[in-house]
Amino acid sequence: MAKARSLGAMVELLFVCGVLLMVVAGLLPWLLGPRIVMAGEIVDGPDPTWPAISRSVRTPEQGRAAVAASIRDGSDFIKVYNGLSRESYLAIVDEAKRRHLDVVGHVPFAITAADAAEAG
Repeated sequence: MAKARSLGAMVELLFVCGVLLMVVAGLLPWLLGPRIVMAGEIVDGPDPTWPAISRSVRTPEQGRAAVAASIRDGSDFIKVYNGLSRESYLAIVDEAKRRHLDVVGHVPFAITAADAAEAG
């Protein structure tokens, strides 16, 4: 089955969700839809690069809560960004693993790529 991956643009998210709902509801019988895998809001640090489409995280507890909120919102994976602290990033990865979700995105400035790879 083909997969498409969206990395969080709000307009794109609304369009894709609308089309997906119409395909699932049978309103577009001539359209076969792919399985679409989407992140919700970007999870970023205290001063997000893209505030309109991001969840701001200052602490590891807020990072874990952001994972839970993303799951409630229907996210298929968690997208992280540059501004997360080491502690918040590790908490997000740990919580996502516990809930069987992948973490994708940017390696935060506070850690190395090796740290990110080791975290999973």
